[in-house]
Amino acid sequence: MLRIWPALFVPPLVFLTLLSLNYALEPPACENQTRLAMHLSAAASLAVAVGCIALAVRVWRSVGGGLPDDKAGHESRTRFLAAGATLLASLSTLSILMLWVVQMLIPPCVR
Repeated sequence: MLRIWPALFVPPLVFLTLLSLNYALEPPACENQTRLAMHLSAAASLAVAVGCIALAVRVWRSVGGGLPDDKAGHESRTRFLAAGATLLASLSTLSILMLWVVQMLIPPCVR
């Protein structure tokens, strides 16, 4: 059950870190007219979030997969947490991807 906790907490934290990091990287990107550092940080964040989705799915499959139920027991709790972690990590991954798309479309010097 401890294997699922990183998949629950890491993706939202990675998204928030990327958001803060993009604010910090915007002035140098505007000054140098290059967004390489911003793209590298977004790619690394996306890789971490996708890895957390894979971890959550692996844990979910290890307890039999299927939908979470209301039975008491270790497998039911783990299945519920794994399903929730998969959804949360997927939402965070989508958010990271959309943030990356925005930084591709909008030049860094627009304020």
